[in-house]
Amino acid sequence: MTKGVLTHLLLFLGMKSLFMFSGCKNNRTPLIPNVPVNIVLNLGNPLYTNLNVPGGFVIIPDEGSRGMIVVRVDLENIAAFDLHCTFDVQDPCGKALPDQNGLKISCACCNSEWNLLSGEVIKTPAIYPLHSYRTSFDGQIVRIFN
Repeated sequence: MTKGVLTHLLLFLGMKSLFMFSGCKNNRTPLIPNVPVNIVLNLGNPLYTNLNVPGGFVIIPDEGSRGMIVVRVDLENIAAFDLHCTFDVQDPCGKALPDQNGLKISCACCNSEWNLLSGEVIKTPAIYPLHSYRTSFDGQIVRIFN
């Protein structure tokens, strides 16, 4: 290998390393506590009537880390998200709740916002989506698990 090619190779590897290890200090993996979840909801139960229409949701306060929201995404899909804010997971105030219009989920402590249907961030300072749980849905029975 010639000296010029070796120099360019070392320069390229150095620049690649610089980009890999630089970035925003707040770009950390959220450490939402791993809470075992295994829930079955029957949409025939009046408690879950809101899940019979797309965009409808119910909050299950005693599940997940800081409660859970279950959302009817469309006719065939239901999603479940932990309400633990992903911005500062150590902050005991950090709990996300749906807004009055039922269009987004917000944290009153940091003012972050997430899309109700996907859990994706729509307003920072949070950079991570809400923690999601696995779901299965057969048209009547919803199973939420991890």
